[in-house]
Amino acid sequence: MAELILEMETEKLNAQNDYKFAVVQIETRMKMEKANEIRRLKEENLKEVEDLSRTHYQQMVAFEEENEKTKMKLNEQSSQQK
Repeated sequence: MAELILEMETEKLNAQNDYKFAVVQIETRMKMEKANEIRRLKEENLKEVEDLSRTHYQQMVAFEEENEKTKMKLNEQSSQQK
């Protein structure tokens, strides 16, 4: 009887250890998946910011070019009126 109880206790401890190991593995995998998801989102956000910056820069260049054209026209009109 004592031998049976000892065997059952050993199996119980082994099962608990297996369970703890499985939980640690799952937690580790979940952390890795979360880290990968965060990295992916950061990369997406960085790409969006880069795209927005590029678009903004192009708009600023176009605005400056238009501004220079307007200045030149105004200077020409001003010199023609003199």
